[in-house]
Amino acid sequence: MYRWRGSPIACPVSNSETAAALVDTEKFDGIFLDLEMPRVHGFNLTNRIRESSWNRSTPIIVVSGRSDGETMQRSFSVGASYFLEKPVGRQKLSLLRTVRGRAAVACAFRSIPK
Repeated sequence: MYRWRGSPIACPVSNSETAAALVDTEKFDGIFLDLEMPRVHGFNLTNRIRESSWNRSTPIIVVSGRSDGETMQRSFSVGASYFLEKPVGRQKLSLLRTVRGRAAVACAFRSIPK
């Protein structure tokens, strides 16, 4: 079990096939997902999560080194709740933790560059 600021973080996985199997058998409070994972692309995994009866409404935070508008737009169109550009530091994570679920934060992370 991993911990962040005293809170448990469960199920870190290193490939998207394992993640895809987990979303069909366990309910998560939130899912961090890298678009460029081995085996199953992050867009496909996001679709699978949204089709899962267990995690259909679970917040999905997409993390990517690509920050172009097309990548961001596609992330949201397949079901991402937030989009974070790498590198992801404590400041970005703290903002998500502090005001999780507020519309203003969702809009801030969903803003698409022109």
